[in-house]
Amino acid sequence: MNIDNIKSNKFIINILIIFAILVTINALFLRYPIYVILPFLKALLLIFEIFIYGFFFIKFFNKGKIGVLESFGTGLIFTTFFFFIISFFKILSAWIIILFYLIPVIILFFIIKNHKSNFYKTINSFIKRPSLEYLIFVFPLIYASLPSSFYDTLVFHLGIPNLYLQNSGFISALQFLYANTSIYYEISLIPSVFAGDMVPRFFHFFIGIILIFSIIDFAIENFKIKKRNILLLTIISMPMSVFLISIVKNDLLSAFFIFIGIKYFLKKRVNISAIFWGFSIGVKYTNIIPLGIFFIAIFIKEKWFDSKKAIIFGLIVLGILLPLMIKNYNFTNNPVFPFFHNSFKSEFWDSSRSAVMTKDTSKVFHSFKDVIKFPYNISFSQLGSGGIIGALFLIFLPFLILKKEKNYFLLIFSLLTIFAGAFFKMSIRCWYISFLFLSIYVVIAYESQSKKIIKYIFFIIIFLNLLTSFALMERIFRSYYLFSGKLSIEEYKTLTFPTYPAISFINKNSTKESKILIVGESRNFYLKRAYQVSSPYDYSILKRYLKNSNNKKEFINELKKDKINFIIFNMGEFIRLQKDYKRMSENELKKFSSFIRTLKPIFRKNNLFVFKISYISQ
Repeated sequence: MNIDNIKSNKFIINILIIFAILVTINALFLRYPIYVILPFLKALLLIFEIFIYGFFFIKFFNKGKIGVLESFGTGLIFTTFFFFIISFFKILSAWIIILFYLIPVIILFFIIKNHKSNFYKTINSFIKRPSLEYLIFVFPLIYASLPSSFYDTLVFHLGIPNLYLQNSGFISALQFLYANTSIYYEISLIPSVFAGDMVPRFFHFFIGIILIFSIIDFAIENFKIKKRNILLLTIISMPMSVFLISIVKNDLLSAFFIFIGIKYFLKKRVNISAIFWGFSIGVKYTNIIPLGIFFIAIFIKEKWFDSKKAIIFGLIVLGILLPLMIKNYNFTNNPVFPFFHNSFKSEFWDSSRSAVMTKDTSKVFHSFKDVIKFPYNISFSQLGSGGIIGALFLIFLPFLILKKEKNYFLLIFSLLTIFAGAFFKMSIRCWYISFLFLSIYVVIAYESQSKKIIKYIFFIIIFLNLLTSFALMERIFRSYYLFSGKLSIEEYKTLTFPTYPAISFINKNSTKESKILIVGESRNFYLKRAYQVSSPYDYSILKRYLKNSNNKKEFINELKKDKINFIIFNMGEFIRLQKDYKRMSENELKKFSSFIRTLKPIFRKNNLFVFKISYISQ
């Protein structure tokens, strides 16, 4: 390796290049949010601190080789369970989070004193890469630097940690489905949400970088991939990758922990593998499907099944999920909420709500014709939000027949996972780990072909994928309004999240002790006051207050029992949710309509209202 190549691998150069790009963008677009630089650095600091936690625990319990992927994964598990305990006992506060940020400083002194060489070697072996590998991530970084607007993110992935932060920990949220499901990732996001509205976006972005770089290292080590940049292009050009790296969604974290689980299993460290597999299910319940497929693939490969190891594996997975099950049982009377609702009765969940959720999540296969068309449809259709992969897999994977690749295990696992998953969910992004592994096989097929036409086709599809990614992200974010200076940051947030002006008004015109009821809206991120909300799949949050209310006075008294001070009401979204999800009965709808007409708003913008309870005449 010559001197120029060595210099190009310097991590500090790569960081400075990214910093220079951000500053240049800010110079080109004068109204581009300058505040993204500080959140970027905060997120980088948090990533490093969680890595320190993980490195410390692995080093304490294990004397073997330590990697950034495994260290960060371990640190994130610790972060989750730390804030799980804090939230369970409702002692979540700024001082607790600040303490969480300070402890790694003490740990770092211990690590440097006792494991300095190993610590630096672990970091350097991971970050010393050609600058081009970092520069490829600039495209998703641009969208990761925008204010959050994606519906699911504002309701769930950022909404849940925000809910817990505003309520000092876990609260009973029977009419908020997401608070009672697989929320390990959302709990781990508490310190990043606390650090600022933009920090979780960059934090998630860095996790995507760690995952994809680790996939590349894994492919080089285990599949002898020669063209690492081709593999990076294959992954990053996939529209689903840009979507998942830029938007805070738990599908990326699912892939992250499944990958670690598989790595440890292939190294014959089955019990450690079970920890990461179990955590992945705590991140997203559907990860039980790839886990089942993985065991089937192992059985096919090894031609044996060790029942004792399988039982221990299952018990460890159950142990990792036990805190989540205890929480769910404590608040909903159902440890696996919302499943098995007939066996575990919950006050605001029943077969009607379950049917609505099942219909909305849907599945890919409805007929034999869908099965036959699946390879084509998955290549050219959007299956679920952000579920676009492009035609690379359809074109290149068949060439593996000519290659006669011997290491087919992960190919079988990936294809079976995608196929089996299509019977349960429409959204193929749930199986992102499969597409990461399939990308490796695409490059294996690419490298096995010497004809120039294959290379031309490859780069044409890469180009088309990038165009599709751009179109997909612009449809969601409409970033040109912000970058061009046509809209300020506040105006841009309103464009992508119409309820934001009411939330901003509440934040500025209420005390910290205020409690808010969000009606006709499920998106709750950005609200800095304690609140109650319901998801689209749940019965309306109004249901509990209308049950014993026959007039406006009784309705207000019911609100005051929960110490509600303000109501945020999005009438347009309220009508849409009622039409699509039937969240209230006709009688309840008539009751609320008669009550709401007599209330005097303290804020109004189009169909968006804020009501203050104390202003209502009795």
